[in-house]
Amino acid sequence: MESPLNTNDQKRLSLIKKMIIEMGGENFDYRVPTSSNNDLIEAITISINMLADKLSESYKNRYLVHSRQIYEHLTDVAFLLDEDFKILQVSSTYTGLSTKESQLIGKPFLKLLDEESQQQWSEAITKIVQFPLKLHLQLKAKKKLSQPLTIFLNELTPQNSQAKYLITGIRTVTIREHWNDSVSHTDEALYDYSKFLDLSDSVLKNEEDISIIKEIHAHIEKNRADALGSLQKLANDFGTNEFKLKNGFKELYGITVFKFQMEERLIHAKVLVESTSIPIKSIAVMMGFKTLAHFSRSFKKRFGSNPREMRK
Repeated sequence: MESPLNTNDQKRLSLIKKMIIEMGGENFDYRVPTSSNNDLIEAITISINMLADKLSESYKNRYLVHSRQIYEHLTDVAFLLDEDFKILQVSSTYTGLSTKESQLIGKPFLKLLDEESQQQWSEAITKIVQFPLKLHLQLKAKKKLSQPLTIFLNELTPQNSQAKYLITGIRTVTIREHWNDSVSHTDEALYDYSKFLDLSDSVLKNEEDISIIKEIHAHIEKNRADALGSLQKLANDFGTNEFKLKNGFKELYGITVFKFQMEERLIHAKVLVESTSIPIKSIAVMMGFKTLAHFSRSFKKRFGSNPREMRK
């Protein structure tokens, strides 16, 4: 029969439960304090703290856009309006407007919208309850097409200015590198934004190339302590070539293969140094370092102090 938990252990489990709840609410900055205990609860504490580190990085990167490998590109557009909702100024990188930006000044914002959105806009501005006001509209584009636009209307309190309102909008642009027979001419006219983004010099030419690099990335994360061997062998093992692995990995993740592995090793080593009483030499071996000296030098270069200094 298992012995009942003491008060301290109950408190430690309560903190782990709190952390799980925090992570469920997308707060990945919360950490469970570690202790000098060498038991199952401490092992769970270390593991969940390491998981939070990983999730924190993934969550931060969720909004990062890689201009060559994505299929959705988010761009903003902004309008300053006077008290009559006429355009005073427009700021946009979008060149698909049906009217030149210089010709929009003085025109009602209403005129930029299609018929259905005009009605929605008119109804919304006559009964604004609070700001910001969020609306999903259709912006008139070239060739009698329309562009979905999510806008946020805010009221301004400017000094010495006619501006009364600010509209910020988010437009979703689908980027397609290649077209096939299944894409209609209408779709192509609406979605062909290749002139805004040159994909020709990308090492990763298709989804399969990207998928392979992602697999290799996950493989290194999972087996960070194992020797990578040569890039040629690693590439062959995953069905690609050394050129695509070397350059595609750097293009996709902004870091080389070997530097990524080193970063993974050192980050996890730091958690073990700070959170456990495992001997430094053992941590070095666990993280795949052949010598303690190499581990200490690399650790100090990355974090500014060697493992023993950090543990004090």
